[in-house]
Amino acid sequence: MGQDNIRNWVMNETNKTMVKILMGMALLSSLQATEAELDEKSKKPKLADRNTFYLGVGYQLSAINTSFSTESVDKSYFMTGNGFGVVLGGKFVAKTQAVEHVGFRYGLFYDQTFSSHKSYISTYGLEFSGLWDAFNSQKMFLGLEFGVGIAGATYMPGGAMHGIIAQNLGKENSLFQLLVKVGFRFGFFHNEITFGLKFPFIPNKRTEIVDGLSATTLWHRLPVAYFNYIYNF
Repeated sequence: MGQDNIRNWVMNETNKTMVKILMGMALLSSLQATEAELDEKSKKPKLADRNTFYLGVGYQLSAINTSFSTESVDKSYFMTGNGFGVVLGGKFVAKTQAVEHVGFRYGLFYDQTFSSHKSYISTYGLEFSGLWDAFNSQKMFLGLEFGVGIAGATYMPGGAMHGIIAQNLGKENSLFQLLVKVGFRFGFFHNEITFGLKFPFIPNKRTEIVDGLSATTLWHRLPVAYFNYIYNF
């Protein structure tokens, strides 16, 4: 009888231990499932405005004031021009909650403007823009951009309009240019539209001796309106 009692006690204790182990495993599994569910819920969805590389093309409308002056001649002209722009670079959008509406864009750009008077301006260089999103969801975003461009600019006056300017100073004139950009932006994941104004700050002023007289030509590009389509990869 003593051995039977011992055997029964051992079996009972073993059964109790097995039950405790099974209950512990079930509880652990439940906790793990709950934790995984909470982690999944706590993960932020992929937003429309995000880190990516981009490529864009667009339309530009600009205007230029030009003047040519000597002791005996003083001529000034105003012309408007249409053109296109190309942009290529990368975009970074902050994921920290405190600054989740802030981003940064960097890249290369090339702008080409033509006028009805056979004059053109090419502008090319680097641009850096700060981004701010007023709204950024999984499907779309809406915000502002503030940028600066460090560039070179090449001016070619056309003979049909500029007469003596083209005759005497009609060769290519290149100079350093600084641009400030302010615009609006909105997009739907891969597709983005931006539009705004670029402000060129440095006029192209050149002085030469023409027929024994000091002659000065001045090209001053006015603010440029731009409208770009950008594809975010």
